[in-house]
Amino acid sequence: MIPGTWAWGHLGLPVRAGARAVAPFVPGAHCKGHCMSTRNSPILQRTGVEVPATSRVPPVIPHHQALLMHRILPAVCVLLLVFAGCSDDEGPAFGPSDPSDGPSSPGSAPSDPSGDVDSDVSGSIPDVTGEDPDVSTPSEEPSSVEPTRTPTPDEDELDAIPDDGSLRIGDVCRRNGQCETEFCPRIAIETIDGICTTACELDTDCPDGWGCVFIATSGADAAFVCIDPNFCIDRDGDGYGVGPGCDGPDCDDGDPEVFFGAPEFCDGKDNSCNGIIDDRPIGQGDPCEMGDFGICNEGIQFCRFGELQCEPANTPQVEVCNGLDMNCDGTVDSGNPGGGQPCSTDFDGVCGTGETRCVEAEVRCVPTVEPGEQEEICNGLDMNCDGTVDTGFEGLGDICFAGEGICARAGAFVCDPSDPTADPICSATPGAPAPVEQCDYQDDNCDGEVDGAFRNAQGLYASVEHCGACNLDCNNFWPGGPEQFNVVPTCEVTGGIAQCGFECAGGYVDADGVAENGCELLPDAGAIYVSRPANGGTDGGDCGAWDSPCATITFALTRAQAEGRERVRVSDGVFRERVTMVDGISLLGGHNSANWTRNPEVFVTLISGVGGDGADRIAVRAESITQDTVLSGFTIQAENAAPGGNSIGVYIRDAGDGLLMEDNQVFAGRGGNGAAGQAGSPGTNGTSGSNGALRTTGRNCGATRPVPGGGGSLSCENLRTGDTINVSGGSGGEATCPSANTRTGEGMAGEGLSGGEGGLGPGHFQGIPATGGTGGTCSVTPALGVDPVPGSSGAAGTDGNRGSRSGNASGSVADGQWRGGAGGDGQAGLPGSGGGGGSAAAGVFTTVNPEFYFGATGGGGGSGGCGGAAGRGGAAGGGSFAVFISQSSATDSSDMPRLRQNTLNRGQGGDGGAGGNGGGGGDGSLGGSGGPTAADLGNRFDFCMLAGGSGGSGGRGGHGGGGAGGNGGASFDIFVHNGTARPAYANNNTFTLGDDIGTGGNGGVGGNSSNTALGTGQNGSAGLSGQIGSL
Repeated sequence: MIPGTWAWGHLGLPVRAGARAVAPFVPGAHCKGHCMSTRNSPILQRTGVEVPATSRVPPVIPHHQALLMHRILPAVCVLLLVFAGCSDDEGPAFGPSDPSDGPSSPGSAPSDPSGDVDSDVSGSIPDVTGEDPDVSTPSEEPSSVEPTRTPTPDEDELDAIPDDGSLRIGDVCRRNGQCETEFCPRIAIETIDGICTTACELDTDCPDGWGCVFIATSGADAAFVCIDPNFCIDRDGDGYGVGPGCDGPDCDDGDPEVFFGAPEFCDGKDNSCNGIIDDRPIGQGDPCEMGDFGICNEGIQFCRFGELQCEPANTPQVEVCNGLDMNCDGTVDSGNPGGGQPCSTDFDGVCGTGETRCVEAEVRCVPTVEPGEQEEICNGLDMNCDGTVDTGFEGLGDICFAGEGICARAGAFVCDPSDPTADPICSATPGAPAPVEQCDYQDDNCDGEVDGAFRNAQGLYASVEHCGACNLDCNNFWPGGPEQFNVVPTCEVTGGIAQCGFECAGGYVDADGVAENGCELLPDAGAIYVSRPANGGTDGGDCGAWDSPCATITFALTRAQAEGRERVRVSDGVFRERVTMVDGISLLGGHNSANWTRNPEVFVTLISGVGGDGADRIAVRAESITQDTVLSGFTIQAENAAPGGNSIGVYIRDAGDGLLMEDNQVFAGRGGNGAAGQAGSPGTNGTSGSNGALRTTGRNCGATRPVPGGGGSLSCENLRTGDTINVSGGSGGEATCPSANTRTGEGMAGEGLSGGEGGLGPGHFQGIPATGGTGGTCSVTPALGVDPVPGSSGAAGTDGNRGSRSGNASGSVADGQWRGGAGGDGQAGLPGSGGGGGSAAAGVFTTVNPEFYFGATGGGGGSGGCGGAAGRGGAAGGGSFAVFISQSSATDSSDMPRLRQNTLNRGQGGDGGAGGNGGGGGDGSLGGSGGPTAADLGNRFDFCMLAGGSGGSGGRGGHGGGGAGGNGGASFDIFVHNGTARPAYANNNTFTLGDDIGTGGNGGVGGNSSNTALGTGQNGSAGLSGQIGSL
């Protein structure tokens, strides 16, 4: 390159040979430092320009070239980024298509500087000096060794690192000056941290193992840069954060136990980043021990307030013989349940009589005398229980018999009553019949039948008192008596065997089929029964009996109405449905699905609301209840509301004191977040005025006159009134026929609310030819002036005011539902006004051999820009209410529904929607240039014929004001509208959260405006919350 000359760099800017090629920063251009600096640009290096590493200052550029740079540099910089990121599959947009033709690393020289540069679309030129250019220095060339990634510093520590280039490539950074590469781009929109790196075109431009990656974090902040695939901004060390080397995103980089996909623990955190704290954490539902005795030691883990808590699964029950400590007194089968009753054993002799005892989890008949415990004596009994009576006493029973049964007479050997251990003696005297027949296996009445009164025709002992054997009383199988078990004992003969049985007494039924507990259920004739399908429930035309229950509460209510029943009894289980109560029909939950015993604390019946009308979500609805109606024994869970809607566990409207709600647990869901306000549209930019003209032929007034520049034409809507306003620029001044003491044409004023004035035309020149026919002088009337006057600029439109938040933080009730206050809309900006037209330039006239030279016409004024539209206000967040009571008219406390012994859990109110941003005002446009001078026309007076006045610029349109944020949703355990809340509501119910714990939704953020002092919308108010609220 010839010393002292200029070449064109890759941005199309002049670069002096031997100087550092650094593009100057242009205000308003959408480029960062990595876009402006060309020190390491492979494109510039291919031009053959020598680029010393020490040069930091751009060359001195002539004024007209600097003006050109100021106008074109932003567009060129943007185009460069577009081309750099939008190459096709054949290679990058800049640089050679073959990787071997390009640099091997950032900042290195091309491998073949003598290659064909005409194919390089960067616009570089070949080296004209004939010498190979050296476009890099060893100090600027990044190391080929893969950099070691350091841990992510804390934010304060990172901010504190000075801009001294101490950070190496691959380090986390905040500012360009911290890096040795002087380049710190953000790697993602969600972080303000970046990486020390360099720009690139190909992977080969980067350190080994790195890649050339396109990043675009905001606006036009985009480039191809070198990125370590293992790079990860991770401050809590859990492997999740921002960067290609992270295992995934992280919603809380200050907590190593919180990241997307993390296991959920019961710790009061949203570990898995799904937006729900303690959502089905590990350990919930697991069995645990309560530290109590027996079945009361069994518990279930529940997550409460960030901790796993063991809650009881059972309560003390009546002790039965089953190997368990049912009454939780610390002793298994305490009190010998089922024992102490006479019974018969399978042993012989006296060992056949026993007493019931609870042994090894079952009631057994234990002999009162154990086999072998006693020695045999002659007494007519099998004392040693070997199966033979009076063993060892020979001859017993021999001789003859006189009479039947116990009336048989002597002739038989009998035991010696005076000495049962002695040999048998003969009893020769017949006995007399017993006065009363007894069940003792003997013929007591001497009628020839043993126990004839106690046996049936088949000879079986078949009475209740002697079932299967003498003295085997079926009543004795029911501790405390059969009436305690609602049974009537029976003796049933099957297959020649008599066994004790029972029948249910007084309408009771054996619902669970367990004989030991008898007939435990007295069916409620006034009720419809409901159980889950898994427990036999089915919705059919005749469902509702205890042994053929309906499957859903809603269907059961229709059956109760049709059958005239007063109650619906619901078993344990989860019922996913919206329930609407019916006046006069009570809902009772907490029943055992096996035998319909009721204990809501043990047998949990959950109503989980599903869906809703509109945005509101209601689990149980009770409207217009006037008769005695009960809602009891349920756990009720409302869904989270849709955007802007309320989440309500139990909704009560226009109900009196006939409605009783007791023994329920109610959980409200989260109120829906309010919708964001619509952003205002930007105003239309103005149109430019056209340039003036100059007549180039003719020297008389009858010839064609030059046309003045037209004003930029535009009409805008006044967004505040709906009217249309003309904001066009004024036309340029018309060139008039020159004459003495007269002015040439003045520019027209701009249109609009405050248009710019047109330029006043100067006085015409009188031309005095010089002797000899060439040249001359010009004279003018001093009072009229000689210079064309440009049009003045149009005024800018007035900016719009901010939107105001709703002053009603309490909200209101409409159509029976709570609604919060929405944010107010911002104010639209007014249109700017058009600029005035520039005056025409003075013409020249002569009095000798009259000639008339017309001056140049004025440039047209630019039009004003249109006003920006206002941002709309954000919608209010929805409320969260465990119980919501609304009356159509004011209601005394004595007529309000009754609430007692309920546990109430309010949810979080929905956040208010953000206000919409105000639209920016449209830019006013430039006026046109005046017509040119007559310097090139060759007439004798061209030296005094000036350019026409330029048109004034149009005024900017006013910026629209931002909308206010919506108020946050309310949150109350009990909310009463149009009625007096009973004092008993607070005393007779349990609230899990105190009044001091704020659960109202956050107010929405106000919308932005370009005029931050006047137009930024107000933030919405936070929602109110507490245990009991009212309106």
